[in-house]
Amino acid sequence: MSRDTAATPAAHATWTSVRGLRGREPSAEAAHVAARLAVDLGAEVRRMREERGWSQAQLAVQSRTSRSTVSRIELGAAPVALAVGAGVASALGADLRVSMTGGRGASEVDDDR
Repeated sequence: MSRDTAATPAAHATWTSVRGLRGREPSAEAAHVAARLAVDLGAEVRRMREERGWSQAQLAVQSRTSRSTVSRIELGAAPVALAVGAGVASALGADLRVSMTGGRGASEVDDDR
């Protein structure tokens, strides 16, 4: 049977249906939130760098990282290690703040293992 005339089995999922199902998974939601945060952080780093008239190379020197790392941060293309983020923030005269909310309190942890 040629490729042009081959029938798609009824049980075969389409990319659209799989993407629709995967998009509702909790891991997909977490990935979307992480990507949005990375893009927002990158835009703020770029804005602050340009406000100072610095090149990516100059920010890299001031923050003791590489120019390619600064580029990836600004693009939101890679997760930022806290130490690197803190170095970039410090070089820009800014604070890097990280918070966690909604977790279980220590008194709620079950220690009967």
